[in-house]
Amino acid sequence: GGDLFIFQVAAAVVTSGGIRVHLVADNTGRGPPLADNIVWAVGAHFVFGASAHIEGTLVVKAYITFGLSTSLNGRALAAQYVTVDTTTLVAPPTFPPPSPPPSPQLDWT
Repeated sequence: GGDLFIFQVAAAVVTSGGIRVHLVADNTGRGPPLADNIVWAVGAHFVFGASAHIEGTLVVKAYITFGLSTSLNGRALAAQYVTVDTTTLVAPPTFPPPSPPPSPQLDWT
């Protein structure tokens, strides 16, 4: 769906190993949310345990650390650094901007 979900955390987020965050459809028939429409805004740092998976865009004030064999379907943006260790990062597809409207055709005859 086209809804935007923002998860805002003032402090650090540290996950245990094996945690899985997947986007699933609800019963409205609109399909699951898109990873492009999920934002994790974290006020400190974000640390993923081994074999963790998450979806969405991570916007983190300090740093992001991905543990061994973690995966992200989204983007990782940190003010300081991003550390990866055999991590799979998959950026969601980006769609081209809409074409500009056609220029008006003037008839000077």
